[in-house]
Amino acid sequence: MQDQLAKSCDEPLTDRTATGLAGSQGRVAELVGKTAAVTGSTSGIGLGIAEAFAKAGMKVMLNGFGGSAEINATRARLEKEFEVDVAYSSVDMTKPDEIVRMTEDAKRQLGTIDVLVNNTGIHHVEAIETFPVAKWEAIIAIDLSSPFAAFVLSYPQ
Repeated sequence: MQDQLAKSCDEPLTDRTATGLAGSQGRVAELVGKTAAVTGSTSGIGLGIAEAFAKAGMKVMLNGFGGSAEINATRARLEKEFEVDVAYSSVDMTKPDEIVRMTEDAKRQLGTIDVLVNNTGIHHVEAIETFPVAKWEAIIAIDLSSPFAAFVLSYPQ
């Protein structure tokens, strides 16, 4: 088993890229046409992850906060540059009912969620004796509860 794992890790990614498709540079055969939902993907690391999935040929559900014009421009750029479908959900990941809406929208607009990246996260730094309980609850909601809810709701039935 260890030999098989080592061999699969040694295979270059380019050996698995799709060829013969117009504009398919960087596409990964196993991922083309699959769907990725990436939370916290309107900027930073999450956007970088979403871009990598789009480049690989995956449909992408973006999620996060920001200005609607900028987010629409990002969505349109990804669609044009990588020739994939890209949707956007503005749901608040602290609210389970909204997470339900995001997963339902992703499935309706893009198909089964094949990859879920729980990238949303927040932090707050303060001395423990003055650390606000509301901040603690928000951290737990975003960093622990929302990934669990998104996973459960995205899991194939």
